[in-house]
Amino acid sequence: MLAGAAGGTVGDVAAGLGSSRATAPKWRSRFLASRLDGLIDAAVPKAWTCTWYAIHRWLLKHPRFHLHFTPASSSWMNLVERWFAELTRRKLRRSAHRSVTELEAGIRTWISEC
Repeated sequence: MLAGAAGGTVGDVAAGLGSSRATAPKWRSRFLASRLDGLIDAAVPKAWTCTWYAIHRWLLKHPRFHLHFTPASSSWMNLVERWFAELTRRKLRRSAHRSVTELEAGIRTWISEC
């Protein structure tokens, strides 16, 4: 909303958020119709909304931090999930650890040997 209010085009806003050109006008129209309440998705639990506002306030107070939304379907996420699957299959299921320190050392060794 802020980028649009500052004169950003739909394309600018969509590119800045990593979303489609159809998404930005959808949320803008919801905001114009219902202000902040229009930005709350009906399917989102109230607790998540409160959490989001708390995070938003914190980010406003700490401008050096930026929040980036990445779709869960991104191809890089598949690679991360695959890596953890291999870690689990090749290392974690075959070993026992007596402490977190021992587990961490085992994982680091496995990574360096891959």
